[in-house]
Formats: sequence, structure tokens, C-alpha cells
Amino acid sequence: MLFRSIEGRLAVVLRHELSHAVLSNRSGGRSWPTWFDEGLAQYLACRARACDGFLFPAKTSEFTAIEKLIRPFVTLDDVQAGCAYLHSLYLVRGIIRSKGEEALDFISSRLPPAGAISSDFVAESAGWTSFEELWKDESLRWQNHLQP
Repeated sequence: MLFRSIEGRLAVVLRHELSHAVLSNRSGGRSWPTWFDEGLAQYLACRARACDGFLFPAKTSEFTAIEKLIRPFVTLDDVQAGCAYLHSLYLVRGIIRSKGEEALDFISSRLPPAGAISSDFVAESAGWTSFEELWKDESLRWQNHLQP
């Protein structure tokens, strides 16, 4: 029983890390926005689509600020980083909920041959006018879901 638990956690970690490697390969080694890289890695790491039923926290929390979602999460304290990971997954799930999983391939297929990959590029490729618009939409959805 213990072995299965360890084996299951290892599989999740390996899927998560492999998704980072695949994204990096698709971009020619360029960095993706942190929220997209981590959110997608969490989504793909879910076994048997366990991420389809999103588990909301027990109490209302502010949606992580844009400035915190676009910088490396190692610069945040443990609580802020935990929220940033959760909200990154929520943002990626928002893209998928709105546009379907094929949006993920579409985003990576539109990459310019060089230059930075911005949050605006990801959001615009998925159909929003900017990352701020995607963030506002999902932040509002988050807050509405958590309201009593």
C-alpha cells in the first residue's frame, strides 16, 4: 500500500516535470510565463484528469496579483507561492474551459521564432485581448465561486 502511494506521487511529479521539458523544447528553450508553465504542468500532471473537478479552498482568498503570477514563484513566500500555483492552474483551466484543450497546441504553434514569450501572447493566442483581461475574467469567476 505504501509503495503504491509513493509510486503514484512519483508519477505525478514526473508528469509535471516532463511537461516543463516539453514546453521548453517547443519554445526552443525560451521561458514561458511562470503562471502558464506551472499551471499547465499541474494540469498535465493530474492523473486520469483529476483536475477536471477543481477543489476550491475552504475560505475566500484574493486571486494572486498579476505581478506575482508572472515572476518566478521562488521569489514568493510559501503561502503566496501556494496560492500562485493554485491560481495558475485555475487560469490554465479557464483557457481550457473556454477554448478547449486544442487551445494549448494552438498557443505553442503560434510562437514567434525568437524573442520573449509574454503573458499577453499566451492570452491573445487563446482569444483574450490581453493577459489582464484573462486574469480579470478568471479572478471574477474565482471570487464568485467562493462567495457564500
